[in-house]
Amino acid sequence: MAMASHKNVTTERTTFTKAEREYVKGLVRDLSFQRLTDREIVQWLYDQKKIDLDRSTISKMRNQIEKDATKVVYIDTVIRAISELHRIEMSLRTMFKGGDIKTSRRGKGMHPYQEIKLKTPTYKEEKQRL
Repeated sequence: MAMASHKNVTTERTTFTKAEREYVKGLVRDLSFQRLTDREIVQWLYDQKKIDLDRSTISKMRNQIEKDATKVVYIDTVIRAISELHRIEMSLRTMFKGGDIKTSRRGKGMHPYQEIKLKTPTYKEEKQRL
């Protein structure tokens, strides 16, 4: 593997620094979005940046990029679900505080929210609200 430094001098080494790996990974990601094949990416990296990588290395990078993207989508979905649950919880809390929901205790040891009675508006109240 060869990596071109900022002075366009090619140096031979077997590993990249973390910053160089992230730079190359970003290039591979961008070129993948342009629908280039692994061979085309290898050729572009060598022609434009003087970075010499194997096709298998490019393939591994692409697979890792896809895995990372899947994790981001999963995390985003979890965050949205938590936000929605929080919104529902706040709505219920507001309803309890505002008196829209009445609770009653009927038996010993019964949880106060075990029996919930919703205050449903009458037809006349609903018509006035609209």
